[in-house]
Amino acid sequence: MKYKLISHNKIKIGLRNIIFPEYTIIDKIETLSSVVCFKTTPLENDLDWNDLETHQIWRDRCSTNPRQLLCYDFSGKLKWKLPYDNVVGFGQIFPNLKEVGDFITPKHFANYIEKYNHKELLEVYTGNLRLIVDANTGEIYDEIESH
Repeated sequence: MKYKLISHNKIKIGLRNIIFPEYTIIDKIETLSSVVCFKTTPLENDLDWNDLETHQIWRDRCSTNPRQLLCYDFSGKLKWKLPYDNVVGFGQIFPNLKEVGDFITPKHFANYIEKYNHKELLEVYTGNLRLIVDANTGEIYDEIESH
């Protein structure tokens, strides 16, 4: 295993311990061929939503512990951080599993394969955007508005 989740806010990648503030959770982790990517989110399960002060506490936590996507190499060095906060989800895309029927035309399929074949891609949702990102470099290939 390339990483070990030590606690809700601490992960070990390679020999390096990466620690986030107490009110941050390491939410989802994906291991790819040369990076470990994960999403962070503010801690919520300790809050009492019936308490009026909770909403202010939540706003404070969201401003100091944004939902981020980070990728580290296997030695524990930060490779890239998505330049958008409010990451609500991400997952790996496998271009080689796509079929012609997944696209509007065969030409769209051919263009997709030409552009993305042999790349490790992540599909990232942040706010109202769907991003296609190179998992190894952090380069954003496409930004698609989603509703």
